[in-house]
Amino acid sequence: LGSIAGMGVALLFVGVAFSTSAPALAIVSIWAYMMAFSLGVGPGCWLVASEVFPLAIRAKAMALATVANRATSTLIATTFLSW
Repeated sequence: LGSIAGMGVALLFVGVAFSTSAPALAIVSIWAYMMAFSLGVGPGCWLVASEVFPLAIRAKAMALATVANRATSTLIATTFLSW
């Protein structure tokens, strides 16, 4: 829960940075957002997925989950701005 609060505060400061034209504050705020995400919410999908699958198929299932994650991320990243 602290991670989400940190992300919210960082996004608030990103908004302040853009409204006051403060590029240094924007960079620091984005860095803070990435740190809060990485320390809390970010690894959640990997942790949950690794615990859902039975031990007998966990390696293959996580490999498939990783491919699906990377493929959808690539699809979104390559098509988002072209709409």
